[in-house]
Amino acid sequence: MKARVANESARKPMNRIRETEAALLTGSPDPNPNNGVKEEEIRELAFQLYVDRGRIEGQDLQNWLEAEAILREKGKMAA
Repeated sequence: MKARVANESARKPMNRIRETEAALLTGSPDPNPNNGVKEEEIRELAFQLYVDRGRIEGQDLQNWLEAEAILREKGKMAA
């Protein structure tokens, strides 16, 4: 039980770091802006970007943010 609590505590700072990275990369004060884009759509496009780029590990955040930006822009163009 103590190991689980320690692991959860260790994850919190990493989540904050990722949220900060996301905010810096997108220029958004909100690291999780939705703007009508569904998480499943982002996940699928991020995976496609990963595959298209040769399945290079360690680029998950960049792929996710790019997928989110692409879908957000696509939504603006359709509106």
